[in-house]
Amino acid sequence: MNPIRRFPLAAAVYASGDFLIKASGFFLLPILTRYLSPADYGILAGVNAVALVLGVLFSLNLNSALMRLYGDCTDESERRNLVGSLILFSGAWALGVVILLNAVGPVLLDNVFKEVRFQPYIRIGTWIALLNSLTVLPLTLLQIQQRPLLHRTFALMSFSLNTGFTILFVVVFRMGAYGALVGQLVGGALAATPYMAFVRRHMNAVISPAVLKMCLAFSMPLLVYAIGGWFVDSSNRFFIERFMSLRDLGLFNVGNQIAMILGYIGRAANTGAFCRYLYRRDTRFSPCRRSFFTRCDQAPDSIAISRSLCSRAYTGIDAGPDEFLAFDRESADVEE
Repeated sequence: MNPIRRFPLAAAVYASGDFLIKASGFFLLPILTRYLSPADYGILAGVNAVALVLGVLFSLNLNSALMRLYGDCTDESERRNLVGSLILFSGAWALGVVILLNAVGPVLLDNVFKEVRFQPYIRIGTWIALLNSLTVLPLTLLQIQQRPLLHRTFALMSFSLNTGFTILFVVVFRMGAYGALVGQLVGGALAATPYMAFVRRHMNAVISPAVLKMCLAFSMPLLVYAIGGWFVDSSNRFFIERFMSLRDLGLFNVGNQIAMILGYIGRAANTGAFCRYLYRRDTRFSPCRRSFFTRCDQAPDSIAISRSLCSRAYTGIDAGPDEFLAFDRESADVEE
């Protein structure tokens, strides 16, 4: 069968899990906007921006090296050495950076924002970034092994734990932005355990210098691209908070979470398709590869146009100043 025709199902299997993880904040909006003020959302936006760039630095984009080099291994021992080298090195590297940041953070990071302090907010964010980075390589390995059911199970578990504990600390315990961060931390810690248990069965507990050197040579140039993507998507949080206010940052973050949903869909589709088709060695696939990826590139644009034309029907609201002011008033009522 033409792989283009199989794409929707193949991409949806992996994309749904990737989408749940990245878009969890979007699904929580109807609940959390009733219990968090715009300033609380501003705190979460600032911490999330820091956690995202730390996640990029922690992973060093080694998941791309795993995806590219796993198929080149000639036997199971080589594959286990590759996975073990990447898991152990990335975990040790991320843990070392987090410990260093927690030691010097009050000096280096306390003035990144005007109102979002390192203690307790950014400190918790560093550990959230560490826990999130532990899931990247196991999910990539599941994609490579073409195990969609387990991939989706792990993703749904992460989503459920993070969402459940966030609601617990924010809605039940009324702990505000601090509670939302604690919920993500607890949920991430519980979710990381099954990931590590899975990957332990597919790795050797060794770090091969030769393998690691090859992987870093492949991933480090892509790290620059990943940091550039973070700068485009998230660096504006720093400028909004510093030159406007924490409340303005919170309002921006609420609107941005709605706007970014299209980006999550496009990236999730790419995640689902990339590993399945890019390195396929079937010669019958080559003639339609260009057409396939052209259509993948066109799909998000088509969704964007359709969404723009039907935006009010899609969102159910007209996202103007009155709605944001209403959100502000409702949050003020909760605080009182």
